[in-house]
Amino acid sequence: MPYILKKHRPQFDSLLKEMYEIKINSNNIFYMIYMYCKRYITPSYKNYRNYIGEILCCAAEIKRKFPEKISKGLSPVNFDKDFSYIDIAQYNLVTFMRNYNIEVNGDLNYILFAYFVRYIKEDFDSYIMSIYLASSFIIDTLLAPYEDKKIEENGDIS
Repeated sequence: MPYILKKHRPQFDSLLKEMYEIKINSNNIFYMIYMYCKRYITPSYKNYRNYIGEILCCAAEIKRKFPEKISKGLSPVNFDKDFSYIDIAQYNLVTFMRNYNIEVNGDLNYILFAYFVRYIKEDFDSYIMSIYLASSFIIDTLLAPYEDKKIEENGDIS
C-alpha cells in the first residue's frame, strides 16, 4: 500500500514473514484482526470506526487490484467464534504485532494487503471474507456493547 513509506516497510516485512511461518490463513487472519482490536484499540466509537474502516479499505483494494482472483459472489466462510482452531504461535502473534506499534494509519492495511499479495496463493475469497467478517464481528462484540454503555451513561435518542 502506498500509504507506508518504503523506508518503513521493512519493519513490517519481518512481521509478514512471521505470519507466513506460523501459517496464517483465512481463518486465523480473522482471529488476528479481531483480537488485535480487542486487546490494543482503545474503546471509543472513533477508534473502532477507524479500525473497521482500515480493514474494509484493504479488502476493497484487494478486490480492486486483483479482480481475477476474487469471485463476483464471495462465498461465506465459517468460523468457530471460540477460536478453538488457533494454536499458541498464532495466539502469540497478536502480542508480537503490538511490539511493532501497528497503528490505524495505514499500517494494518499494508500488512493485510502485502500478506495477500505475497503469501495467499489459494482460497482468495475466504481471505477477503475473513476481513469482512472480522469487521462485522468487531461491530457486534466490541462496538455494540460500547454503544450500549454510552446509552446507559448518556441516555438513548428518543
